[in-house]
Amino acid sequence: FTPESHTYGAWVTDRESTCQVNGSQHRSCTVCGYTETGALVLADHNYSVVVDEKAPTCTENGYKDVVCSVCGKAEKQTIKRLGHVMTYHERVYETCDTDGLLAHYSCSRCGKNFEDRLGNYEMSKVVVNKKYHTLVIVEGFAPTCTSDGATTYKHCTPCGMTETSVPIPALGHIDENADHYCDRCSSAYLEGGEIVCTCNCHKTGFINELIYKILRFFWQLLGKNKTCACGAVHY
Repeated sequence: FTPESHTYGAWVTDRESTCQVNGSQHRSCTVCGYTETGALVLADHNYSVVVDEKAPTCTENGYKDVVCSVCGKAEKQTIKRLGHVMTYHERVYETCDTDGLLAHYSCSRCGKNFEDRLGNYEMSKVVVNKKYHTLVIVEGFAPTCTSDGATTYKHCTPCGMTETSVPIPALGHIDENADHYCDRCSSAYLEGGEIVCTCNCHKTGFINELIYKILRFFWQLLGKNKTCACGAVHY
């Protein structure tokens, strides 16, 4: 029989290969028993011993210095860089109370901020400090007998923030000498404190005051009203 005419069975491994020595195998003819031998290819190195290593980053390759546990061969294995994982952030304008943000890209892997999506231009600062309030003092005003006053307060022009102005209650009329004129504002009023005239049109001299009081007596006696030039009613 020629080698080409044998009817061979399957290859049988006699010795496994290592990374240094080829293994061996054979197969036999099922008709005549002729045996053919052959070599196995070398096995891969078993780089299970790690001597040194550096993890890859977004922009730099890492490496592993490894040694074959069988033959002791050393090898440096390169670990490819990871690349950035970018998220875009729109411009957020700062206010008096909160910080703002510049438009930028941020990498979730390395935590750095960049002007561009490819990560070529790193940004050292993306936070814009808040403005703080620009306060204008609004002067308060004193109360009168009939109108409330208010305390001085501050107002921020850019954001509209306004401090609370505390109202000051109206003072009310006083008439300690019982002449029917307020000692504070000089307005005339009735015995119950109700104002009926604020223009003092009748208080222009002693004679006018005397005439007014006489007329007022008869108006009250007759139960008639008289309207003053200011619109108030004199009784």
